[in-house]
Amino acid sequence: MTGVLSVKGVPVVCLKDDSRVGYVGDALYDNENKICAFILEQSGISLRKKIILLDEILQINGKNCVIYSDKSILKFDKNDGIKKNCRYSTFIGKNVESRDGKGLGVIRDMLFDVETGTIEGFELYRGIVEDAVKGRNVIYFSDGLEIFRERIIAGKE
Repeated sequence: MTGVLSVKGVPVVCLKDDSRVGYVGDALYDNENKICAFILEQSGISLRKKIILLDEILQINGKNCVIYSDKSILKFDKNDGIKKNCRYSTFIGKNVESRDGKGLGVIRDMLFDVETGTIEGFELYRGIVEDAVKGRNVIYFSDGLEIFRERIIAGKE
């Protein structure tokens, strides 16, 4: 699983000729709130945005995004039913608590399955020191989340 925000800004490299074609930009979502593409950020002026479909990405993580060739890069057409935000985007920055009211952290990133684009859960931030010592907490939808306007309650700690 990979974080949506943790891949933003990583270089996009073509495997065929080992060239760098730009950087990963914002995630794009389909009508089922699954990631289907990423905007390709390029230097210079471009009147039309370009995207890379998730299906065309060979590997993506916090260090790089690998595509086979520049033929994987498409022009972005808003009429394709692709949107820039999903319903989970609004959860970034929300507090997460256990059932007994203990603060578990603040949602920092959305975790997605690289194969399917499905948002699987969230990475939590608890503070620089605690995250450095204990690592970041992760909560998954499969653990049972209760979502309220101001906070989220995790089914498991």
